[in-house]
Amino acid sequence: MPTLADAGCAGYFYMIDTTISIAFFVPNGDLTVTTAIIDQLMKNNTDLQFIQNSIATFPSFYAYFSQTMAKSNPTGGNVLLGSRLIPETIVRNQPDQVAEALFQTRGHSKNQSMLIGHLVAGGQVSNTSIDNSVSPGWRTALLHMIHAQEWNDNTSVADQEILASRLRTQVDILQTIAGGAQSSCYINEADPNEPNWQQKFFGTQVNYDRLKSIKKSVDPNGLFICKNCVGSDDWSTDLNCLKKSTANRVHITMHVFVLVKLFQFFK
Repeated sequence: MPTLADAGCAGYFYMIDTTISIAFFVPNGDLTVTTAIIDQLMKNNTDLQFIQNSIATFPSFYAYFSQTMAKSNPTGGNVLLGSRLIPETIVRNQPDQVAEALFQTRGHSKNQSMLIGHLVAGGQVSNTSIDNSVSPGWRTALLHMIHAQEWNDNTSVADQEILASRLRTQVDILQTIAGGAQSSCYINEADPNEPNWQQKFFGTQVNYDRLKSIKKSVDPNGLFICKNCVGSDDWSTDLNCLKKSTANRVHITMHVFVLVKLFQFFK
């Protein structure tokens, strides 16, 4: 994986049972170099059975998208994701541990699960001089790993809870190669039931508190909320009610607003 990253490759791989499907892209890359890397990968892993290997070139990303992705038009489904960002240092220095963790968390066709790997970090993403709302975990990661669990429409709530619990077990395994308790994950592709989500999604409590203060300055009444997003800890779990201390503060603000308006009207 580091060799592919060093060559400018990016892309995805999927692990189900004993099958790995790989799709990598080399923007503005050298076809000869890319072909040599793939050939070497196959030579170094003669114990694996490569069923299909193909390389294609496209004049632009739009041409690639139109030919390979535009035909796919999913309308949605039932899926729960759990993920971790895997630091580059661990991928490079502990390859056996990484391989074992990925093998343990691979998907299984019998229970509609899948392990999805994203080689989308490194490069400019690792530019640590940029200070913004992006989780610091992205700056040191090389891989973004997702365990995806699907279920059918007629699956009972009890069985869905079992699947959710099983997903947490898989994420715990990924966490062993992601920095342990200090690991991070990508908020848009993470478990909505993630424990300690402030740190996992935003890097540190300090980062989260800073983002929360910014949100309060532009949304003082907490109008814009979503589950496990910045400021949602001021609301009940179902996001229907503000917690008491926050609710009192909002009511006071509203009463002051009304009194001021009435005073201006009678004046």
